[in-house]
Amino acid sequence: MRLELTRHALALQADGSSSALAPRDAVLLAWLALEGPTPRTRLAELLWPESGLTAARNTLRQRLFRLRKHCGELVEGGELLRLAEAVRHDLGDADGVLGGLQFPDAPALDTWLRGQREQRAGAARHVLERRPGRSRTPASSPPRCRSPKRCSASMS
Repeated sequence: MRLELTRHALALQADGSSSALAPRDAVLLAWLALEGPTPRTRLAELLWPESGLTAARNTLRQRLFRLRKHCGELVEGGELLRLAEAVRHDLGDADGVLGGLQFPDAPALDTWLRGQREQRAGAARHVLERRPGRSRTPASSPPRCRSPKRCSASMS
């Protein structure tokens, strides 16, 4: 099983079929992919902050059941949830997370998602700036002269 969570939210099966992931399912899987094992209570509070803890935990349980039914075993664990061992994802060196998906009704989750995007965009810029052949001098700098005679002649 492979998850595409950089731009789109898809679960890709070994047979080549794919299933679109609901936004809450996608962000749950992205969280587990990037943050690692997380207590159920923490996930329930992040995903459904407006609900009481009992209702949020029940909703999480139902979401996990539906995910398993439609996509197979993506998440494992009891009180501590994690991505199933066989699950792979595309977030390793990705420059984004879940495209433009937002969660205004879950502020802590939305803040985390924005932070992940900013961090990854910054890392991508850093990699581009370090590529061989890329000039490290500002574009407005005059070209360096290789021959002192030519430089002194052009400066006079």
